[in-house]
Amino acid sequence: MPHITLRHSDNLNDRSFIPFFKDLHSLLVNNLGVKLTSCSSTVIPHSQYLVGDGDYKNAFIHLEIKVKPNIDKIALDTTGAAALEMLKHYIGNSTDLEIKISVDCLEVTKYFKS
Repeated sequence: MPHITLRHSDNLNDRSFIPFFKDLHSLLVNNLGVKLTSCSSTVIPHSQYLVGDGDYKNAFIHLEIKVKPNIDKIALDTTGAAALEMLKHYIGNSTDLEIKISVDCLEVTKYFKS
């Protein structure tokens, strides 16, 4: 824990998110005090999606960060905001797509076991 899931439209399949995850894992270690070895990240591309009017140039990226309960709420909010800025910077202006980017930081329930 934390578990990170990045979902995106498949018109972004040409991009590797591994460099972004390495930076994100460091952010989580520094901001939330988690162990680097406990961070795990996955990417899930979606081939069936609709953004706006369905134009192929419309894309999305949604980053979900799940952490154990009792993480400081201010630290979690600050980390989420920083992760959003990191993701925007990582995507940059290197594409002609209109990308909707969002980040959600969540605490799992106390019943989560791993």
